Amino acid sequence: MRDTPAFLTELDQLAIAAQQEEIRFRRSFAEEVEKRERARVFAFRRAGFLARMTTLCRDAEDEAGACAAVRAGFATEFGWHGASAARDAILARFEPVTRAICACLREEAADPAAEMRAFEAWYRDTTGADFLALFDQEPFEAPVVEF
Repeated sequence: MRDTPAFLTELDQLAIAAQQEEIRFRRSFAEEVEKRERARVFAFRRAGFLARMTTLCRDAEDEAGACAAVRAGFATEFGWHGASAARDAILARFEPVTRAICACLREEAADPAAEMRAFEAWYRDTTGADFLALFDQEPFEAPVVEF
């Protein structure tokens, strides 16, 4: 007589298969939650960032002033100091967003959100990263040294 009947071996195999399916499901569920969490975080970042840029545009005297203010706003947001070709390209590509915001403030037909989506797509295609992921980086703070 065998030590373990075949039906028990089969049931053990079915239990292991069910356990593996549960593990796969939990992993895919966790990945889906993470993906949706990232989408939510980016949506709030986008809304907040464009709100801050809109304030800069509203406070400017004209569209040229708004563009300059937004360029400075970028520097402040991301702790940029000095110019570089990459930063200049980013700022130039963001300008249509700024102009669309200004047009909306003048109550003209424009879609800053669509311009932002186009900017984000360009940034992703150009850098391989999401623009809003720049907010993931903690700003560098140099220690204060007293002499």
